[in-house]
Amino acid sequence: MSRLSGCDLGAVVKSALMSYSPSLIRAIALRHGLSGEVSPLPAGGMVNEAWAIGDDHILRIVMEGSDPACDGEAVRETAVVALVRRAGIKTPRLVASDTTQTFAPRPYTVYERAPGETIGFSRLQLADWDKAWRQLGAELATLHSIPVDEVVAPTLLPERAHDVSNWSLRATDAGVLTESQAQDLAMVARRVMEIGGSAEARCLTHCDIHPWNLMGSPSDGSLAAILDWGDATYGDPAADLASMPLESVPAILAGYRSAGGNASASFVARSIVIGLTTALWEACAPEMASFERSWWRMPRGGWEETRLFISQMLPGAV
Repeated sequence: MSRLSGCDLGAVVKSALMSYSPSLIRAIALRHGLSGEVSPLPAGGMVNEAWAIGDDHILRIVMEGSDPACDGEAVRETAVVALVRRAGIKTPRLVASDTTQTFAPRPYTVYERAPGETIGFSRLQLADWDKAWRQLGAELATLHSIPVDEVVAPTLLPERAHDVSNWSLRATDAGVLTESQAQDLAMVARRVMEIGGSAEARCLTHCDIHPWNLMGSPSDGSLAAILDWGDATYGDPAADLASMPLESVPAILAGYRSAGGNASASFVARSIVIGLTTALWEACAPEMASFERSWWRMPRGGWEETRLFISQMLPGAV
């Protein structure tokens, strides 16, 4: 699961953690006719380093030491970004990419810089981004309707399995859940899974939608861009709601439905079950501790507040 690595929100620039030198980044920039100062950007993921090239471009390069499987992300992004931009999805234009590893040690991509700020680093509150959540829902409805062509299909990842029971046990062992909470969570998950069933259809999914992969405008709380298509998958569309803060999901669903998306009870239920796996994984991961708690999948109130949200989104499941 490609998600977040630890850093203090917006305050820590990961220059001390960067595995590549500014001279390499400058050489890549010059190779593609780009100019401007190069500087490291705050950590927002576990696979790529991100560097600014001047004011207008962002370079993402696979971190040294990352699993070789991560090298496929640049290939996937190159294919997927072109497809989704043609469909009107808000995502930055891909300027250049290199997967050969002949010029740089690992594959890289270069994008036009998106306007606004990374929502996961924002000092605004979740409710201040309600407009962005609704716009995100509409974008996802469009995404899930895009036909996958013969260029994109071979690059997509296989669908992931989601094991709530496994992560519930880990959360109990880590002290994140009490035994009684774990039993209650398992009971609720079973009921929700009965409603969810199997996906009605599979489609192109981003599969890593979270606040650190979203750009927004703090002036009006709107969505500016969706970033990082390296985990794009052909799978269950409900997975694209599963890593967002649970409090934002009702607004995302409203936007999804308004744009013609089929957000049935089954769809909502599957997003909840997949989201429980995400929430427990995050809660058990030590490197998550330094990220702003309000941006995690599970609300600040933990399982009890999660249970309440589930009862509101899926009456009868709790």
